Amino acid sequence: MTQQSMPNQTANLRPDHRPDHRSDHRADHRPDQVADQAMRNIATTPCPLCDAPASQATPTMQHDRWKLLRCNTCQLVYLDNPASISELSSEQRWTASYESERAKRRERRPIVTALKDMLRPIQLALRPHKLLALINRELPRGGVVLDLGCGNGHHMARLPSTITPIGIDLDPDGVRVADIAYRARGGRVMLGSAIDELQKLAPGSVDAAILMAYLEHEPRPLESLRVLHRCLKPNGSIIIKVPNLNSWNRRVTGAKWCGYRFPDHVTYFTPRTLRATIEAAGFGVARFGIRDRFPTSDNMWMVARAK
Repeated sequence: MTQQSMPNQTANLRPDHRPDHRSDHRADHRPDQVADQAMRNIATTPCPLCDAPASQATPTMQHDRWKLLRCNTCQLVYLDNPASISELSSEQRWTASYESERAKRRERRPIVTALKDMLRPIQLALRPHKLLALINRELPRGGVVLDLGCGNGHHMARLPSTITPIGIDLDPDGVRVADIAYRARGGRVMLGSAIDELQKLAPGSVDAAILMAYLEHEPRPLESLRVLHRCLKPNGSIIIKVPNLNSWNRRVTGAKWCGYRFPDHVTYFTPRTLRATIEAAGFGVARFGIRDRFPTSDNMWMVARAK
């Protein structure tokens, strides 16, 4: 049908049924905003474990501009387009995110949060200090211990004086505090990304490493573990604590799970993907029993050794 022979459909409509072309020009349909939203919806980050392209991953959650993907090849869950190192060391540093999340939880569940805050000192006093027990077992005579993601150095406060600590962290405020405490014990703290700073250490110069609340912040966990492996002495131990994506609490609370922290939590592990990551980096799992990964806990522990 030619353009001249097409009927005037608009003329046959009643006035209140005329098409509203104004909607095509609303502010939220500007071409630049449409293009920006389209870019946000396109996953671009390959899997940090198996390197499968983002096109082979499944989106599992969207939080503001942050999107979680599940790799269809190895099942690792990770953040697409994570914040840069400079952002994570300044406006997006984990301390700011942690306090922000705590404030949100207090607002959503004030009574539960208040009870947890009140009971936490009692729980810490009554239950054994797991890190201390593991360090004493792995290094009964002490040694050089690397603390990745050391923060303000609080992990070392209860460890034996025979431990010489070396810390690495992105947060300049935490590093300043930790460096004073670590130097008092013959160690030091390095400011920067783990991968960059680990490369400055001599091969085989470290007896053990602590990775508590570190791997979930690392956008390149496999690469960082491989660089760490180089720094460890043969059979050197690593002690890991990470959130457990398979925890019952996560399954019940869904998007409100305490382990979801955006943008500083960038890699989310299940027991299977944690083991796969550790073994791919050249470590052997030495301890990862059911009590270390029981789903009633939001976290899981592992001890691995450099092969």
